[in-house]
Amino acid sequence: MNEGENLSQEAHLQAPQAPFDTLAKQVTNTEFRTEKAELATYKLKGVSQIWLNQWNETRPEDKGPLEWETFKSAFLNKIIPLEMRDDKVLEFINHRQGNMSVKEYALRSTQL
Repeated sequence: MNEGENLSQEAHLQAPQAPFDTLAKQVTNTEFRTEKAELATYKLKGVSQIWLNQWNETRPEDKGPLEWETFKSAFLNKIIPLEMRDDKVLEFINHRQGNMSVKEYALRSTQL
């Protein structure tokens, strides 16, 4: 193994997510963002599906295909308003085990 390969392996071990970060930067074309949003909409059920149908009816037709960031932002703002997300972040940051068992603490952490 030469020195260049050794350095490359060391860098890879120190930052295992780097190849995925690189891939994510490369996969930013409109077609992918549109497909991602379309796939997400197929997973919606109940109230979320009703919201999507109503939201789509109010979108101007000249907006083109629905892209992931647009869908994600609208969905999160409707289902989990920003104030609630901020409250949950603070609740998670201030979450302490106290007198809970490890199992109880882990469950509560997951619920947050």
